[in-house]
Amino acid sequence: MYFCKEHDANCALADKAIKELVEENPNYHAVEFRKIPEEVSGELSSRYPHQNVPCFYLGKNDTYEYKDGDDYDEIKRQIKRVMDLFLNSSIL
Repeated sequence: MYFCKEHDANCALADKAIKELVEENPNYHAVEFRKIPEEVSGELSSRYPHQNVPCFYLGKNDTYEYKDGDDYDEIKRQIKRVMDLFLNSSIL
């Protein structure tokens, strides 16, 4: 799952990173994030606690949550790590 906010600059960077990573590595086409806007997440937010967005979960595990100061390169590096975890897990 991918928690985000509409019109959030960091979520826009995450979207850009996901697109670039898929273009760079065709294997990442298999990774599908369920994008959940914070504005409508309701109960899911309480079941998947987080303070910041973008925030990514694999199963019940918080695998990346934006931290103040994360720049584009760090966001992309962390999302790549999440995608690699996904590909190497039994979630497929």
